[in-house]
Amino acid sequence: MQLVSKLKELIPWRRKSVEPHEVMSLRDDINRLFDRFFLAPFDQEWSSARGWSTDLDMEETEDEVIVRAEVPGIEPRDLDVTVRDGALHIRYERREEQSDGGWTRRRYGALTRTVALPSGLDTAAAKATCRHGVLTVRIPRTEESRHRIRKIPVQD
Repeated sequence: MQLVSKLKELIPWRRKSVEPHEVMSLRDDINRLFDRFFLAPFDQEWSSARGWSTDLDMEETEDEVIVRAEVPGIEPRDLDVTVRDGALHIRYERREEQSDGGWTRRRYGALTRTVALPSGLDTAAAKATCRHGVLTVRIPRTEESRHRIRKIPVQD
C-alpha cells in the first residue's frame, strides 16, 4: 500500500515538487520488493528472515582480531572459511532436491560474506569455532604488529 501511495504522489501531472528523500524511500521499497521476490520465490522458509542473511561483528584487541558471524541452522562442517588477499571470506551453499508425484523441485541458496582485515595478522594461526549458530574466527596479531600499537590519550 505504501508503494502505491508513493507512486500516486510522484505522478508528474499533479505538479507537486518531489523531495529527494521521497525518491530514495521509493527506491528502497522497490529494492525490498525485489529482494523478497528473488530470495523467496516459492517458499518463505528461504527468506532472509529464516537465516539466509548474517550479521557480522569484528572486534580488534591488542593480541588478535575476532570476527563473529551469525550462521543459524548451518552445520559447521558445511562452512567454508578462508583468508586471502587481506580479507576473511565466509561461504556456505545449500542444495535441496524434493520429488513429489513425478515433479522434482530443486532449490539452491548461497551465503557469502567478506570482511577486510587489518595488516599485521598471523593468518596461518587463525582458528574458527562454531557454537550455537555463531561462527567465531580468531586471528592473532604478529609479534611485530603488537609492538606497533600505541595508545593515544584523549584530553579534555
